[in-house]
Amino acid sequence: NVGEADKEDLTTRHAYVGLKSKAGKITLGKTYHSFYNIGVGPIDLANEGSCNGCLSYTGRTTGLSYEKSFGNLTVGATRQFRNDEDNKQTGNELGVSYKLGKHTIGLAAQDLQDQTDKTVAANIGGTIGPIAYGAYIAKQGSLKGADVHLGYKNAYFTIGQKDTDADTRSRGVTLGYNQPIGKNLSSWFE
Repeated sequence: NVGEADKEDLTTRHAYVGLKSKAGKITLGKTYHSFYNIGVGPIDLANEGSCNGCLSYTGRTTGLSYEKSFGNLTVGATRQFRNDEDNKQTGNELGVSYKLGKHTIGLAAQDLQDQTDKTVAANIGGTIGPIAYGAYIAKQGSLKGADVHLGYKNAYFTIGQKDTDADTRSRGVTLGYNQPIGKNLSSWFE
């Protein structure tokens, strides 16, 4: 955590505890949860918000998550908690993914109390040699979003679109490079 004087300048990126065993993985705190891990993460090549068409992006929220793999099938569930400090939302997330070799198909849903409509997202992603790919579609009431990611080694390109209503569309393009700095550290340039 950060002190009172530093709250305006710093935030806690991850703050969680968890247990992992053959029975699954349970996590409590501020980190990635089911909707991101299963619905968005597989196509977020830069791993930091380059999903231009994502309708609901719940990385690093406070919640209680459970995840379990049954061979190639993974299921996850999260209960998010409101944090008045940064006004995160309370709600539920569910996700299921299936891994086939180096390719994964995922489906995730999110029902947040502050949103009128539930969000449903589907994705496919994986690698073919040095090429990484991902595609994502989502729906939240009348809102629709889509994103396509392509990567080669450490470089990546993404393009996405959100249709917020019949007359309004927002598109985004990201061109980036992810540079490893050490064993568990990298920086990215977009």
